[in-house]
Amino acid sequence: MQDSKKRYEERKKQYRDSLVRILNAVMNDSIHLLIPRPEESMKDPGNFQIHLTPEFIYQIDGSTEIRFPDETYVMQPGHLCIVPRSTPHIERIVEEEGFTKLVAMIRPDGFSLHVSKPQSYENPTRNFITDRYYRGGGSQIARYMDEIVAAKHSNSPHRRIILRGLLIALIGVLLDGMEGRPLSNAFPALKVPRCQELVIENLSDPTLSVEDLAAELNCSPDYLSRRFHQETGKTIVQVINEKRIDYAAELLCKTQLSVSEVAYASGYTTASYFIKVFRKLKDQTPGEYRMKYVETVKRK
Repeated sequence: MQDSKKRYEERKKQYRDSLVRILNAVMNDSIHLLIPRPEESMKDPGNFQIHLTPEFIYQIDGSTEIRFPDETYVMQPGHLCIVPRSTPHIERIVEEEGFTKLVAMIRPDGFSLHVSKPQSYENPTRNFITDRYYRGGGSQIARYMDEIVAAKHSNSPHRRIILRGLLIALIGVLLDGMEGRPLSNAFPALKVPRCQELVIENLSDPTLSVEDLAAELNCSPDYLSRRFHQETGKTIVQVINEKRIDYAAELLCKTQLSVSEVAYASGYTTASYFIKVFRKLKDQTPGEYRMKYVETVKRK
């Protein structure tokens, strides 16, 4: 318990120090801000990420290449990137030595912070240690990030002042939200509930496996699989597929991504297998599901 609390306090200090550095750079007008134009289609589909809420990425050390539909950025230490909601992107480590970045994401019950470090060449930015905080359901933070994206691409003569004010407000809300007790992950949790959280946090990762989850939870794959089935009545693979398909259904309704793009964003490497699983769980194809949703909206 004490070791877990100590590790959390170390992570919290890194979060706070990074946010304060960003705040100082904003106050001194020296922040290097990267914000792509919102775009829902990836011209070259692949193993990309997509989130229905904005994402906040700060490069602490090393460098990252982030490819968007129409532009590519190479993030260096001190660079801050706000990824617009529903915008596909692919990340690749350029300089691995010392590589570290801070990521803030919006969640229904607040926001999460984590520091990404290289884990493997196959999936260099996967992260399992995420700390979640409650802050007004995350809507205020998402609204600030949406407004930052809009201001960045506006023609307003006061754009610089608007961006400065919004960034200061955003960092202030993140720092303030960290003062409360984290919702999870700071202290030891039961293995099955924690496993379910890990699945949701890593849905887009096509390499996610029972072995990865067990390693994070410090137990054997057999033990985790057995406990998971005892407590939920389902296998871990079943739950991974269910959560991926639920996420895919949301993408089909809320974005203009093609079926293939939704498949990649949901952690499937081939559209054909994705359609097969989707049909099995939803009793209809992704195309039929989207069409029914559109028809329902039109009738309202």
